[in-house]
Amino acid sequence: GILHFHHRKDDLIKVKGYLISPHQITECLLSVKGLQEAKVIISDDQLTAILTSKPGYSLKTIKKEAIQSVKDLDGWCQHSRFVILTTRPVNELRKIDMNALEEGIRNRSLEFLLEWSL
Repeated sequence: GILHFHHRKDDLIKVKGYLISPHQITECLLSVKGLQEAKVIISDDQLTAILTSKPGYSLKTIKKEAIQSVKDLDGWCQHSRFVILTTRPVNELRKIDMNALEEGIRNRSLEFLLEWSL
C-alpha cells in the first residue's frame, strides 16, 4: 500500500533539529508590554518573529523584554531572528497578508525599525 502524509494536525514545526510551536512563541512574545502584534514564521530556513510595536515605547526596552520573555523556551531561540516593523502588510479583510509579509522579510522591502538575531 501507499501512505500519503499531508501535514501535521498540530502546529509544531522542526527548525535546526528543534520541534517548536510558533503559537507558543507568539503567546510568549505578546506578554511584552510594548508589543502590539507578534507573528512567527519560517523564512529562509530560519525562525523569524515579526513584531509591531505600540507607539511611544522604547525599541531598546522592547528588545530587552522580548529576549527575556523567550529565554525560558527551549533552544530554538539560538537560531532565530527578530524583526520590529513600522507597519505590517494587511489584506482586504485587515488581516496580516502572510505572502506579502514573508516576501517583504525575504527581500527586505518592508521597513524595519529594528532587527536582531540570537
